[in-house]
Amino acid sequence: RGALTGLEPAERGDSTALAGTTQPTRTFTPPPPTWTPVPSKTPVPEIPPTLYPPPPSTLPGQIIMRSGQAPGDPNNQRIVLIRQDGSSPLTLTAPNTRGHAPILSPDGSQYAYIRYAPGTREFLLQIDTLQGTDPRLASSYWTGNPLLQEQESPAWSPDGKWIAFVAQGLGAAATDLYRVAIVDRRGDPAQLERLTDDNTIESWPAYSPDGTRIVYAADLSLIAPGGATDLRILDLTTKQIVTLTTNGADLVEAAPHWSPDGETIVFQAVAAGSRTVSIYRIPAAGGTPELLITSDSDDIQPRFSPDGQHIVFSSDRTGNWDVFIHEIATGTTYQVTTDPVTDIANDWGP
Repeated sequence: RGALTGLEPAERGDSTALAGTTQPTRTFTPPPPTWTPVPSKTPVPEIPPTLYPPPPSTLPGQIIMRSGQAPGDPNNQRIVLIRQDGSSPLTLTAPNTRGHAPILSPDGSQYAYIRYAPGTREFLLQIDTLQGTDPRLASSYWTGNPLLQEQESPAWSPDGKWIAFVAQGLGAAATDLYRVAIVDRRGDPAQLERLTDDNTIESWPAYSPDGTRIVYAADLSLIAPGGATDLRILDLTTKQIVTLTTNGADLVEAAPHWSPDGETIVFQAVAAGSRTVSIYRIPAAGGTPELLITSDSDDIQPRFSPDGQHIVFSSDRTGNWDVFIHEIATGTTYQVTTDPVTDIANDWGP
């Protein structure tokens, strides 16, 4: 996916009529013209089709995404900031820096993402200003053990003081949920807090709007083989964990995100028997998941707009990975990007 096929080359031909000399008593009849197809020398650009209208320019905020082509490494590209209508693209990362899962700080002045280190093939949580003036690894905020491998899925707290993420400690059987305090003080072991310690594979944490809870995906395959995955909510005060979905392998969930009013959680999931990813929503207090966005292709990584009235997501429904916006009230779909490269949105900030 990501490249359109079936574009036919243009053709042209030349007719050649054979004329002959005539004898007084004979007449030569010319044969019918012969057409020889010749491929056009002009390349046909692989521009994906635009099947949806552009979003209104009045929508709030800005969208951060990974964008571009990285041969041999399809999940790590440059990090790009765009307006909600797809205009004014700004590349935030250095030319040779690649990564994924970018997020914006609550005030929109900083961003964090998972940087790919090609030399060691590590995934590291990186933080910087939008101007690129203060690049730093999250690991600079703690010292000593644990050495956290496979750092993934960052999520900024609403007050801007913490970043939650998942990582795998040395000797651990699975990834666990952590959070690190992002303040001026660095190199302090107290800056890092481990939030879970179990045999489930945690991923995709997202803070509630009041910052008191974290919703995340819990893969139970290590303790319950069969692909069972559920959404769970961790109370940061009591450290109590509540299971939000209990459908096991019937619906494999990922990438949850909380609505600004705290009432709803959207997420991507694959239903049993389906070959595509769709987008669902569920009341944060619990209930039955409701199908919200679906197509014949994959629709992934839903994120609420700052006003809670729209959802940004990514899809390959046009034959290329692009960014789209879903208007909740009307069900209208808008297409944000139309580049012939991979665009995967991950956050919609102020």
